[in-house]
Amino acid sequence: MLNYKKKTEFWKGVSKRIGKAPKRKETLPPRQPCDLHIIYYSSFDQLKKIIVQNENWEKIFKTYFGRQTGVISRLNELDDIRDTIAHNRIISTFDFSSLKTLYDQIMGCIERSG
Repeated sequence: MLNYKKKTEFWKGVSKRIGKAPKRKETLPPRQPCDLHIIYYSSFDQLKKIIVQNENWEKIFKTYFGRQTGVISRLNELDDIRDTIAHNRIISTFDFSSLKTLYDQIMGCIERSG
């Protein structure tokens, strides 16, 4: 698993254009009883930009994901499923299965590298 220092180090290099999460955190009602890291308020599009940002990719995320194209395609798939859920549509059995598979793949990358 990522250590805390490395887990939050990437945020230092996030530009204002990418890092809209602080504003989102302020405007959304609290979802958890604890104070979540700002990354939890980022969209999948923002996450993609944060991950592939040159310095972040080379120093942090390449170790976990290996190839940018793989993580980008997984985040794109997750974003499509998220849009379905966010617009109160029922996801298909295929999308539900894909969601589980994508989660397992991403967590597997993180756990193998930790």
